[in-house]
Amino acid sequence: MKEMKLISMTELVLNAGKYLRQHTNTSRTIAFAENRLIKNYAQFLSQPLELGMFIPCVDGVPIDEPKLTGSYVYTNAVKLHQYQQAKDKVLFEGFEIVVNDSEYITITQNGTRRFMVQNGVFKTYGRDTVEDMIPHKLVLTQSAFDMINIK
Repeated sequence: MKEMKLISMTELVLNAGKYLRQHTNTSRTIAFAENRLIKNYAQFLSQPLELGMFIPCVDGVPIDEPKLTGSYVYTNAVKLHQYQQAKDKVLFEGFEIVVNDSEYITITQNGTRRFMVQNGVFKTYGRDTVEDMIPHKLVLTQSAFDMINIK
């Protein structure tokens, strides 16, 4: 998978051809594909931020990757499947939980605190949508590529 960082709408529009999944040889089909890509990206950018975009979560609650050990292999296999499904929904790479206690969860990226969850409330510090994260040049996951329909 090619690495792509979160970019502005202007940058996507100016370079739409390089992000298309399918190239065709008719200008009408290319224009249609570019318009669809632009619409998908606009919808992607307008999404409200959710904790599950950064770390695996089930119903907004972070989950750790279970270990397949001991007599709980079946239970852990189910939990591993649940974890993998949650991980597949993550849209940005490189985030992790560094503090997780009863009141606070701290989410970091490369050692820099980015978010907190306090008493179950995801604190975005004024960054309310995906578009607000553009200055941070976040790396998109394959799930994000699929959502936007980028090659």
